[in-house]
Amino acid sequence: MPESIYTIEANQWYEHGYIYRDGMVIAYETDRKEQTHREFGAQPVADFVADEQNPPEIREWAKDFAADK
Repeated sequence: MPESIYTIEANQWYEHGYIYRDGMVIAYETDRKEQTHREFGAQPVADFVADEQNPPEIREWAKDFAADK
């Protein structure tokens, strides 16, 4: 199944954002300097979109990507 990545911030050493994978939205952080990648806070897409504490543009991205599947 396809996945999509929404990157909030990225530079030479660090990246963070969200991954849509298998109906779940997962937050991630990648530290290229330390060579670590961490995924956390997995939520079903419906719960993520309904949670108004999540930024509107990221909720819209998740909703649109899930609708295309």
